[in-house]
Amino acid sequence: MTTIIKTVLMQDETTAKAAPAYIDDIYVNEDIMYADVVRAKLESFGLISKDPKRLKDGVPVLGLEVYEKGNTLRWKQRSAIPELPSILTRRIVFSICGKLVGHLPVCGWLRSATGVLKRRVIAVTKGWDDMVDDDSLQQMMAEMLSRVHRNDPAQGEWQVSGNKLNAWVDASSLATGVVLEQLGAIVEDACWLRPKNDAQHINLAELDATLKGLNLALQWQAKVVHLHTDSLCVYHWLTDTLTGKARIKTRAASEMLVRRRLAIIKRIVDEYSLQVDVTLVSSMQNLADSLTRVPKRWIDVMRQGSDPPQQTCAAVTDQLTPDQIRTIHQPSGHSGIRRTTYFVRRVCPSTTRASIKAAIRSCEECQRIDPAPSQWQKRKLEVEDNWYQVGMDVTHYEGRHFLTLTDCGQTRFTIWRLLTRQDASSIIRQLRAVSFERSAPLEIHAPTFRCQEFKKFTQEWGIRMCYRCAYFPEGNGIAEQCHRTIERIAARTQCSIPEAVYWYVTPKDDTTPETAPANGIYRYEQRIKGIDVTPSVVSVVNTPYIKWETMFG
Repeated sequence: MTTIIKTVLMQDETTAKAAPAYIDDIYVNEDIMYADVVRAKLESFGLISKDPKRLKDGVPVLGLEVYEKGNTLRWKQRSAIPELPSILTRRIVFSICGKLVGHLPVCGWLRSATGVLKRRVIAVTKGWDDMVDDDSLQQMMAEMLSRVHRNDPAQGEWQVSGNKLNAWVDASSLATGVVLEQLGAIVEDACWLRPKNDAQHINLAELDATLKGLNLALQWQAKVVHLHTDSLCVYHWLTDTLTGKARIKTRAASEMLVRRRLAIIKRIVDEYSLQVDVTLVSSMQNLADSLTRVPKRWIDVMRQGSDPPQQTCAAVTDQLTPDQIRTIHQPSGHSGIRRTTYFVRRVCPSTTRASIKAAIRSCEECQRIDPAPSQWQKRKLEVEDNWYQVGMDVTHYEGRHFLTLTDCGQTRFTIWRLLTRQDASSIIRQLRAVSFERSAPLEIHAPTFRCQEFKKFTQEWGIRMCYRCAYFPEGNGIAEQCHRTIERIAARTQCSIPEAVYWYVTPKDDTTPETAPANGIYRYEQRIKGIDVTPSVVSVVNTPYIKWETMFG
């Protein structure tokens, strides 16, 4: 029937352009031709059709319910969400999952969830009509249906136009996912579960997801594709391949497989004349991340398999104690967290990584001999507002100590004050003078300064202290960079520290006065000593006397 309708509509070029044929519906663009004209043309060939209906009125199209929201057309799932029956079989589970995802273009997290449920029901049953005697599967089904009732992800935009698409790709140990997005609206997504016990490296799986994302974008006849990935390795591979600026750097076991996939991607881009660029995003920003994840308790159920636990593991099914973990960790060479996790889970698979990590940290030998380096939380030191956050430190130059205050805002303005003594009283005296002169900042980053006298001063002026050595071990890089620059100027020019500070606050480039740190603080433009010429002033005074006239005669 589809062939007959297509043949009839293709008789006229205008009709073929206005009314493309689908399986059981005909979508008519009335900007080109009215629906009544298309209907009359079908009747002339003996094809009787129903009365036309407008999409904005809420009509079923291709098994979807199309409706108008705002100024756009959207679609949602037409069929009602199924209820969980009291008796489950493999056939019923597959039927429920099919009704939820079916032929829908956008399903979100439902795709990976239904795939995991199908894999689980296959593991616990042998035939299609065998009853499911698995409490965990029933709980997983109830959890999924409850979440769908609250927020069904199967919905999206109906009208998609243009040849530009954003392809978000991601992969995990469970699945690979692709999301196609245009102007903030998801137009299609897809998910593929990875095989059980898949030995493929995660970077190779991420590359497979990229290839699938390109293939999916080509089905939408896209010419400009913006790829988004959260894998740093894949980002560099794709960037080097597409730009040709650098050779591919990989020496892994799957090197040839990686090069083969990159060559396929390069050939697709060349043959289809695609404009492809790659962007590195975080996992939280990646729209395809939800397609590759399910709740952790579901993964734990899948790892248990269909066989009941053996009696030999009955004593260690919950957790191993720290002493038991150390009895495995010490004879195995005091290995790191990853290797110890492998050894411990050979004995008790349910032992968490956190408990293993805590046991290794309490190991005296591991902390005494070549301990692992600590990782600290990174922080951005720069702020937007001027004189909001100031980095304070005490530095010395040629045997004299200076109190330095460096603005962490856009200006990088700095103040250096000579200290007669390196104690709290001298520092507070200089800080009070600066506060009276320029007002106190809201936050000061400093290495120490914890005495009661200093605490009283900060409370008096409402200053928030941040001791960077304790909480931000990377230090105040802005202040340290300022120290180095000013001391370099003083050493190279053999000038004093105040003069070096003066030259430091001059413009940063060769054309714009606004880039000077001083000009960012002061409301007047700073005049530079020895460079800006003082303009001559010609004064004209109204006087009744004439030049060289004798005043007294």
